[in-house]
Amino acid sequence: MSKKLLCMVAAAAFISAAHANEPTITTEEKTITQDDKTYTLVNQRISFENGWFRYYNCSDNVTKEIIGKVGSEYHPSYFGLLFGQPPRSNGGWSIWKFLKLISMVEGKQVSNLDLFRAEKIYISQLKDCAVAEFVFPLSADGSEGKISVKAMQFPEFSDWIFFKVKLDTARPLWRMDLEAFPGTAVPSKERERWISTKEENFNVTKDGADFAPASNGLAIFSKFVDENFGNLIVFDASKYLRIASAQGADAQVAVQFTPNEGETEFVFALGYFSDSSPTEEVATFLNQNQPRVFDFMKKINWDPKVDAADFNRMVQETAKLVKGMGNNAGAKASQESLEKIQAGFKKAEAASDFSSCLDATAELRKLQEEISKAGLSQFH
Repeated sequence: MSKKLLCMVAAAAFISAAHANEPTITTEEKTITQDDKTYTLVNQRISFENGWFRYYNCSDNVTKEIIGKVGSEYHPSYFGLLFGQPPRSNGGWSIWKFLKLISMVEGKQVSNLDLFRAEKIYISQLKDCAVAEFVFPLSADGSEGKISVKAMQFPEFSDWIFFKVKLDTARPLWRMDLEAFPGTAVPSKERERWISTKEENFNVTKDGADFAPASNGLAIFSKFVDENFGNLIVFDASKYLRIASAQGADAQVAVQFTPNEGETEFVFALGYFSDSSPTEEVATFLNQNQPRVFDFMKKINWDPKVDAADFNRMVQETAKLVKGMGNNAGAKASQESLEKIQAGFKKAEAASDFSSCLDATAELRKLQEEISKAGLSQFH
């Protein structure tokens, strides 16, 4: 093997290792045809270092509208979160729908995240955090606006995911639901589901819960069965008129947040405790950890910038790979792609367009992988 090819293979291996632990999106898609119409069944996993999102639905390829049934086949819509999930369990935050954003439209409840397929999903590793965003359109032509759900995870709070929901629409939010199955999703007649705040304790199974929030956190946990697992929420109490949870909770606990009129942004954090006593965990959370998490949440920069230095380092790595290809048509095409990606990144950076910067970074990484595969194929 030539020295140039050896260097190319070594560089490819280094680049692959450097990106191995970054947050990722894996996507499986399937096209369905029925009555001369086509639909896309999408199954995506958006992975943080700790926890991952599950996005699954079937949508019309023309309108992007989410379809629950095609022919005789039913296709559920999932926006789930696997985070703090007990071993060998489907419990924890709901793996089906951990978040619902509900509006009243013409007197009917509308689940805004279930209308149209997300038009943009990304995840990226920045210097001090991982960030993901989902952008949901509310109509086929964009006239109803959009809702974005941004999630961030930080090394110093690895047992928490921080969220910002932003309404870019004239449609008011009637209610926000956060759904969990502390311990397991399996029903149990012996188990009681509870919600605790700093001020009150609610036996949701027997009595439900309904209160005006006075502090910024609540814990969801169980008694008699699944006692050592629970879910934690930190939120800004000043944003909400009331918080409720329906009586009779057997498996699922849906915490329903009714916002103040006119609110368009909602920041909250989701956490959990696992394999430990709820008596100690809930008290420690409500009195010590909740204020600490809330203070941190208030300081988060929700509009971070992609580090241009990291992008430029990747450009230099890619330029070395291109040079290692020699003087041929493939090398020329790769060089042109590299220059186009660079120009796109600079334009996005100047416009403070975070998601387009991420797109350019992803394109650059893909180019690296394509060149690397070509080099490795020569090696074999």
